[in-house]
Amino acid sequence: MNRTNVLMALLTNQFGIGILSIPVTLKTLGLIPGLVVIIGMEPVAWYGGYLLYGIVGGTYWGAVVAFFFVVLIISACASIAVTMSISLNIITRHGTCIVGFIGIAAILTVIISLGVNGPDSAPQGWTRQIELVRSPRSFREIFTACLRIVFAYAGQFSFVS
Repeated sequence: MNRTNVLMALLTNQFGIGILSIPVTLKTLGLIPGLVVIIGMEPVAWYGGYLLYGIVGGTYWGAVVAFFFVVLIISACASIAVTMSISLNIITRHGTCIVGFIGIAAILTVIISLGVNGPDSAPQGWTRQIELVRSPRSFREIFTACLRIVFAYAGQFSFVS
């Protein structure tokens, strides 16, 4: 495999194993414990990547990579709003300020993510419930949910090779 094929395989694993399973984790643990696990794993993953790149590239490159990790996180958070605002500028052919379209993109994201109707297969009278804290049935469910978060953060270690 050449580098491009390897990169695509790693990215597929990253999205398939980790990121797409985060909603199941939140359903299993509940919103608050799920967010605690997600936020708690972030410093561990960041520190592990910092050490890994420091070992691979030495002290200088470790500092450079640490800086770019921060830039990567900021860019990932801002990318959807900017992309949506640019697409709205192109679609409407209007000179509205890009900040205005970023606000519209944020509102659309919230509206679409909340949804207007319930699922088609839901029983009559069903209402949405956000479980802040849920009691999983077994230790296995808790452990599996936490491992999904670990896999969601695990991609950076394989990208070095």
